[in-house]
Amino acid sequence: MASLDYRTLLPPLLYAAANDTPQNVTVETCVVCDHDGGHYQIIYLGWDGDRRIYSVLLHVRVSHGKLYIERDGTTDGFTQTLLAAGMPSELIVLAFHPPYKRPLTAFAPA
Repeated sequence: MASLDYRTLLPPLLYAAANDTPQNVTVETCVVCDHDGGHYQIIYLGWDGDRRIYSVLLHVRVSHGKLYIERDGTTDGFTQTLLAAGMPSELIVLAFHPPYKRPLTAFAPA
């Protein structure tokens, strides 16, 4: 991928991932795209009986030209989705791992 436009690349991938999540009548799956701040999320909102549901399934943060995966609760792993879309592994940071473990992965340390 010669030039990456995260604002164009990420939203369709997030919506596809959101559609792959289990559907619940009382819990809504929401895609949040903050283009200016560089935050992209899939969240669950709603109620399960008298218990409030507010949970982040996926959080991708764009910083310094890289994608930081802050949280990934998707079934197949959003990194695999990014790789399949042509994203080079050196532009993906597994931010949910501590910095000392990141060099041991096949992805960018930061």
